[in-house]
Amino acid sequence: MVLDKNGEVANDEGVQAMIEYGSEAYPFTQEKIEKMKADVEAAKKNQTVRSVLVSFSRDFVVSNNGNKVFPPLPL
Repeated sequence: MVLDKNGEVANDEGVQAMIEYGSEAYPFTQEKIEKMKADVEAAKKNQTVRSVLVSFSRDFVVSNNGNKVFPPLPL
């Protein structure tokens, strides 16, 4: 459970939100979780090979011979 600054329950499924979305879901309110869900659905509808294989922690794909396949993404 996640509480807001007033001690009220902001999300009673805070652990699940953290598991699914990590710190990107902060402040873990129901509105933020709904936005995250909508963003995931939009990303699924508009996905490319690059968007599936590249992540925030690794902005390139490595081929089977160890070479970077995509150049870094612009920030």
